[in-house]
Amino acid sequence: MNHPVPPPHARGQRGAALFVALMLLVIVSILGVSVAQVTALQERMASNYRVDDLAFQSADGFLRARELDISARLSADKSADCRPDPSIGGANMIPTWKEGATVSESAFESMQGDFGAGRSSGMVGNLDTAIGEVSAGSWQCLMFRVAAVGVGVDDEDAADASARTIVQSTYILE
Repeated sequence: MNHPVPPPHARGQRGAALFVALMLLVIVSILGVSVAQVTALQERMASNYRVDDLAFQSADGFLRARELDISARLSADKSADCRPDPSIGGANMIPTWKEGATVSESAFESMQGDFGAGRSSGMVGNLDTAIGEVSAGSWQCLMFRVAAVGVGVDDEDAADASARTIVQSTYILE
């Protein structure tokens, strides 16, 4: 029995198709793993953005509610002109916070609440009464510092916060 001998160029190609198929399989596997990692990263980023947004919404809701509470508690029926007097202050004026002035903690009221999907807390404090002289007579304004801390959580049962947002405003009641 004589077997035909294959030509020399055919003998060198045995297993080449298997090698090419294995290389393609490795490349596709690496591509699949990297796509899965990128997708997982994008999901984490979207989740973090959502939690940050919930914390901001919670803090902003708390801030607005406290400002409405201030205006509801105090009567604003007096006609006051709260524009700053141009003769007070100026370029050489030193802000109160740079002078090291402190406000006692009893001047601030702490509160907590639920606004939106997050938790929030904050404080409301009466700053100083702004008094000055204008051409129409004396004027007086009540200024309040309202600070809110919003906490965003990933799920309702989470004990610790994923994100915190601090929002502060100065509310002037004329």
